Amino acid sequence: MESMSLMIWIIDIIFIAGAAFNIYWQSQITLKAKYKYTPIILSVIVVTWIIGGSGYSLEYIIMIAAFLTTGIMNGVGGIGTKRIVNSGFFSNVYDYKKLAHITLIPLTLGTKERVVAIFNINARQSAQMIFNKDLFTIKTELEKHVGDSTEIEIGSLR
Repeated sequence: MESMSLMIWIIDIIFIAGAAFNIYWQSQITLKAKYKYTPIILSVIVVTWIIGGSGYSLEYIIMIAAFLTTGIMNGVGGIGTKRIVNSGFFSNVYDYKKLAHITLIPLTLGTKERVVAIFNINARQSAQMIFNKDLFTIKTELEKHVGDSTEIEIGSLR
């Protein structure tokens, strides 16, 4: 039983370190993307499944709380001062120097303007975010960070 307790404490530390990582990079965001609900939905499903199987020791409660907190935080992403902060359950940060190409697709849904941004990191990896801002605001913010090395293309859905 003691080894199980140690393992849960190690998992607690990993989740808390992940939360600290998210706090640091999310504090750098200057233009926030639309919140992604998938990470929190997955977190609630997993926690519901986990709660049914074990006792409620302190380290177990901390693990569940840290997991839920990290799940809530993983829905946040956007354009940061140093890097692109990708939202999602396995969120990541991307250095502006490593971006190969950026495509911005403006959308108008009813009266709301939105922009879908696709950040190509390399041939096999890309990140997508939706912003509730106008095209000019997104493009201006990106141009501050990427410089002339990365092409910013304006696309359309047609």
